[in-house]
Amino acid sequence: MIEKKIQSKRGTVYYWTNENNNENELAIVFCHGLTADHTLFDKQVQHLANDYKLISWDIPLHGKSRPYQDFSFANVNKELLEILKQEKVEKTVLVGQSAGGYIAQAFINEYQEKVIGIVGVGTTPFGNSYYKKSELFWISIIPVLPCFTPIAYTVKQVLKLLQ
Repeated sequence: MIEKKIQSKRGTVYYWTNENNNENELAIVFCHGLTADHTLFDKQVQHLANDYKLISWDIPLHGKSRPYQDFSFANVNKELLEILKQEKVEKTVLVGQSAGGYIAQAFINEYQEKVIGIVGVGTTPFGNSYYKKSELFWISIIPVLPCFTPIAYTVKQVLKLLQ
């Protein structure tokens, strides 16, 4: 894989690609999760590199794509779109692991004409419309739940788990 980069006013975004010039101008784009980097998909890249154009990138604020200003899904979408333009890629299959699945889904929401498929690995649907009101309620109160648990009880339970 060849290291490349794009530059925007928000920062430098690094990506790696092979020189597979497939006729369909199609690429598989790998989007890693939080705390990971482009190397998460090294085994898949090895397996697919002879048959497909591949792009594996350090999503902004990860790996070499740091520092990065004004992180948002819309801005990350712009960076990925710029990578696709630079590589002359018309259509993609996005592979998103964990939070990388959110990146992939956000890209599809904005640029669906560029995407012919998605593979989600350990991710969940992106957006509140996929969840029940009761699920959203329980998620919203998670930060306050520790306030109702005495610290001594919490410590005792953690110590039990460590034994």
